[in-house]
Amino acid sequence: MARTQNELADTILKELGALPDGQTPVASHRTQVKDEYDNLYQELLDDGIVNWSASDDIPNNVFTAIKNMLLNRCAAKFDVPNVWTVYGLEEMDMAMRKRIQRTISEPYTETTTVYEGF
Repeated sequence: MARTQNELADTILKELGALPDGQTPVASHRTQVKDEYDNLYQELLDDGIVNWSASDDIPNNVFTAIKNMLLNRCAAKFDVPNVWTVYGLEEMDMAMRKRIQRTISEPYTETTTVYEGF
């Protein structure tokens, strides 16, 4: 299963405090996040890191890494202090890129674990 770009934008906006719970996002805010996703997608494509098309939904197995990269890129647009200042921007960006590469190099399967007790 994959997540839509609108879900990604809404998640980013919520985490940045630009979308209060239960409210609909401002269209221009969602567009800003999606534009930033398009830029990030192109960078990752140029580096040979992505294996889905730009118009596709974002695979679940890379959603969190993409979200983390976008949080930092979108923070200034919404007057939020840089979210990665503690770790260093380049280090976190590289770590997320490596996570995406590692994740897409392995086949993704959704599995269910059944608990059978002790």
